[in-house]
Amino acid sequence: MTSRDEFSRVNDGDELSDGYFNEMMQESMNLSLLNSIRSLIDRTGIFSAGSIDIFSEAYIDTTGRNNTVTTGADTTATFDSDKYTTTASATSEVHHTIPADTFTATVSAAIGIALIEDYESGATIQFKLTNSGEDTGWIDAGVVTSFTAFTSQPSTAILRLVPDGTPTAGYPSARGFACRAT
Repeated sequence: MTSRDEFSRVNDGDELSDGYFNEMMQESMNLSLLNSIRSLIDRTGIFSAGSIDIFSEAYIDTTGRNNTVTTGADTTATFDSDKYTTTASATSEVHHTIPADTFTATVSAAIGIALIEDYESGATIQFKLTNSGEDTGWIDAGVVTSFTAFTSQPSTAILRLVPDGTPTAGYPSARGFACRAT
């Protein structure tokens, strides 16, 4: 997190360091993604501004506001009125079908975040993007991560909820998920 002293340096006209700039960029993207989920909780929306495309889903029902949640064998998390929770305190996943043309075919970096409802220390939130032959591998939520460029558009986003070593039933849980890939 950025300290007050770092903001003061910027206001005094000092140059931004690469690390500080990257941290601020990452925090700005996290805020933008969380706001897109919060907006979807109340209403339908599409989040695209030319080259900045965002995939978002709010868990208002089992399939989500935009009906992208794949129910059945793929999604192992449990739906609980307005959120997905871990099932039997085990690692659980929520699978989403990404609409065609949401991202370019050559994505090579992504950031994703979940709007967390219930959390306990030690839990982990991760995601990955896949298509029929490519996979980003698991990426920690909230961190911009580079990976080998895809050769075709990602078609699936998977949110993974991992409880801590001595889990409480239903923790962690998420009310939505959003990501940006470039």
